[in-house]
Amino acid sequence: MLTIAFHITEGPVFRSFSFALAFLAVTMGLSEKAAAQIRVVKINVASAAFAAPSISYERVKDKQFSWQLTLSYRPEWKGPHLLYHRFDEGWSYEGGRTRVAGGQFAYRWYTRKGRTQATKPYFAFYAQYQDWKGSATHRFDQTSYAFKGNWRHTTIGLQYGVQWVIQKRWAIDLTLVGFGLQFAELSGSGNTGSEANIGLWEENLLSIPIIGQRMLMEGDDGDYTFNERYTGVGLHSALRIGLLF
Repeated sequence: MLTIAFHITEGPVFRSFSFALAFLAVTMGLSEKAAAQIRVVKINVASAAFAAPSISYERVKDKQFSWQLTLSYRPEWKGPHLLYHRFDEGWSYEGGRTRVAGGQFAYRWYTRKGRTQATKPYFAFYAQYQDWKGSATHRFDQTSYAFKGNWRHTTIGLQYGVQWVIQKRWAIDLTLVGFGLQFAELSGSGNTGSEANIGLWEENLLSIPIIGQRMLMEGDDGDYTFNERYTGVGLHSALRIGLLF
């Protein structure tokens, strides 16, 4: 897509880690004689830390332009901490599942063309798609509230970053910032007892970052659905380590 969780590769922890590693790379005194990349296979170490492996393949053309394809997938997970939930008095969390899959295409322009440049800033046009599926069950007093959701979004925008080439073999690729127009669809269903307080449940769902306010239930007698299409601003950053060949 977290792309938060929903593709959670953004946030203060990730940004701190990214800039720390970038600073380390600069202070290592990278050789200006390092060769520019031709083909690079990379992994996104930030998303891997959240058990959402992401692999990229970059092919450089004319030393200055390149295209990069990224695929990411996190198999279905089960557990009590996979979905954000509230701990207000009276509420408990019985469990949930999540699965995330997505892809990104980027076309880059490196501002430095020379093959001997070890530090190579770049601008890129990118298009990204993410599909998140999840389910969770909450309980309030003696009533269970279960929902299943599907969040799909496509983002088109621009990126800025820097790639460092080390000893003609390794690369550190830091996408500092990416932003664009996001087209999203959120759909799903909910089930609970007919005597349940649906308003209380909707209030609880509001605590889910970004999409909670979109889960407005429609229905009655314990069976509900939600569906909304909307546009917004999508953000992206990444820290990749790659091998040249």
